[in-house]
Amino acid sequence: MKFEKVAFRGKSICIALCSHGRREMLLRLLRSIADLYVEDYYTVSVLVVENEVEPKLEAELKALDFPFPLHYTHEPNLGLVNARNRIFTELEKMDVDWMCGVDDDEVLHPDWLVRYEQAVTELPDCMAFIGAVSCNYGPDFSKYVPHRITSNRKLGAAPEFYTTGNYMIHRKLYHSDDIGHRFDPRFNTSGGEDTAFFVWIEKQNHEICFVPEAIVYEEMHGERNRFSSVFRRHRRRWGVHHKILRPYRSGPSYTKQVLLRLCREIFLALGDVTRGLILLLVNTKKARLAIGSAGMRMAVVLGTIDYYCKINTHEYGYFEK
Repeated sequence: MKFEKVAFRGKSICIALCSHGRREMLLRLLRSIADLYVEDYYTVSVLVVENEVEPKLEAELKALDFPFPLHYTHEPNLGLVNARNRIFTELEKMDVDWMCGVDDDEVLHPDWLVRYEQAVTELPDCMAFIGAVSCNYGPDFSKYVPHRITSNRKLGAAPEFYTTGNYMIHRKLYHSDDIGHRFDPRFNTSGGEDTAFFVWIEKQNHEICFVPEAIVYEEMHGERNRFSSVFRRHRRRWGVHHKILRPYRSGPSYTKQVLLRLCREIFLALGDVTRGLILLLVNTKKARLAIGSAGMRMAVVLGTIDYYCKINTHEYGYFEK
């Protein structure tokens, strides 16, 4: 790599993740971590928090022949907030300088950690970074949903999305001896805890920087390939969106903005349906995407109604009764 690398010299970095019911994907992720390019002037460790009522993978993970120290912890209280906050508790015991977070259904580019060091070197005042997520779509993915394009924003720009699928933060942000920031328990079962986490950091005037070449690859698999799943997640995301912003935006002016947004989405959804029906005569592919776009707009409307009518939406299957 032809850039100056000084940020990690003498530092310790921990790649931390939580996992629930995804043994094969977790092992695939760990193989990609084992293949990372790293330098010898800093230390790397890995922390896995298994979020299950009863531990299932402890013996298997501890028996792995792994190039970095691999720490295992069991968190019996289900929910991503419980699991992610358990990561911070364990990291305080380990006393690391930088924490890198990924999801268990991803694969890391071999230069992933190198690119994060480049970012810290060039942006030394930043304590929170978010990398790029490249989605791999199979033939079974819904024909009504467009493929998400990887962001083309430059190094140091504000991220397009706040996500914990690929991020790195300095210990000052989570350590109880300093800022001590944690994931909000209100989002334990609904999702959105990642967005809320970074919105809080932003509102405290801490910079969050995008790192375009710190890439992870996410496989679109199983239920996620279905339009119904994409619709449900988008609806849930918009309900949570209002919940996150409520402490920062309120009053008649915000209510007016919300109502105008709903009217706009309904109007555009009707336009998408009309366009889709017309396109059916000439281009089936574009027709499906237009009708799918109408569905996503109505997900925004329904998610907003869910929030204001206090309808709970649960993102994760193991919370469903």
